[in-house]
Amino acid sequence: MVGAIMNDPTANVLGDGLLYEAALPLRWRVMDDATAAAEQVELHHGTLQFLRTLMAMGEHVAEPAEEEPGHRGQELARLDAKLNLVLDLLGRFLERHERLPDPVPVRLGTAGLAWTQSHEPPPEGTRLLVELYLEPDIPRPLDLPVKVMQVARAEAGGATVQAALEGANEALEDALQRYIFREHRRSIARQRHGTG
Repeated sequence: MVGAIMNDPTANVLGDGLLYEAALPLRWRVMDDATAAAEQVELHHGTLQFLRTLMAMGEHVAEPAEEEPGHRGQELARLDAKLNLVLDLLGRFLERHERLPDPVPVRLGTAGLAWTQSHEPPPEGTRLLVELYLEPDIPRPLDLPVKVMQVARAEAGGATVQAALEGANEALEDALQRYIFREHRRSIARQRHGTG
């Protein structure tokens, strides 16, 4: 589900505008400060490319006439994106052979994310690498370097963690915004058709 959240205390950490809310597979690991700084650019580049691939794969263009300008280029770009994703997935599969983590409630914004977990949360101020699996059929996560800003413990155990993206550039924030907006449109379409 995607929605505009008003008067939400997590909104300033997650960014302005729409939030993507769903139960998604998520795992995290602690990054030391030196590693976090060194890896950020590479991680953001990979995440940006993956978001662009998801967007390209999700575009369903009406069948234009073959002579329509730009049609062949669009098709080639979509095929190239799919091929790149397949090669990336194969490499990751060979690299680590493990099942996806269990889904947890997640809220994703352009500037950060929040999730609820049942086990011991990371302490505030900790730098993490969060692996967030957006598409259940594609075992490739978004790799998001974040800093834990707030941890709210629940009485029944577990906690909600709020984390801000670290070092995200304008292109990555724009790609996240486009993805969240696309999911918002899909959510509205599902509600109209009674499938959501």
